[in-house]
Amino acid sequence: MEKPSQSSLDHPLRARLPDYATLLIFGAPPLPDRAEVAAHVAACAECRSALDQLLAAMYDALSADLAPAPAYPRPNLAFLRPAGLPWYVAQRRLVICFSEAMLGAFAAQSAAGASRGALLYRYVQEPRSVGDLEVSIDVYAEEGQPGQGRVRVSVEIPSRDPFQQHGSQVIVRADQESWEGVTDDLGLAVLGPVPLAALPRLRVEIVPAE
Repeated sequence: MEKPSQSSLDHPLRARLPDYATLLIFGAPPLPDRAEVAAHVAACAECRSALDQLLAAMYDALSADLAPAPAYPRPNLAFLRPAGLPWYVAQRRLVICFSEAMLGAFAAQSAAGASRGALLYRYVQEPRSVGDLEVSIDVYAEEGQPGQGRVRVSVEIPSRDPFQQHGSQVIVRADQESWEGVTDDLGLAVLGPVPLAALPRLRVEIVPAE
């Protein structure tokens, strides 16, 4: 009789990850019996990494098999977010989710009374919380466009030269709109204009340069 592998003994739910990944890919709500899988993945870095690899492979397979591929909904990976924090990491992508509470905590001044070009909010990712990656996000009042703002994202990879920080992908999403850019040599990407009213629903996604 074949003995179970050490990985199976240490991670008994690993075999159920493919089914769980399929549910996430197609946006289906996880069944009650998947709750223990979600809880385990949220707590286990090794299984979380295995799930990320599965999701990436499934996205690639779907894109290759169906040309042109439809816009598959990204899975809701909010359960991977550490409790009480506005961010999570999935598939090498750091996702930072704004909210009313977050804006209140990081407000530089009132958006309603800000002068043009003034700094409204500044978010700084806790140092060393995401490995070899340092991130800060500044939201400025847009010059000459009341009710609009511009988002400046700074992405620093400490292991790289300070003047060779180019190539990280930055996506800003708010409601049904999105803005995309790539960091320059200083690690900066400036995107917008973004409606200030949409800031509580803003989501910033960062894929670090390799």
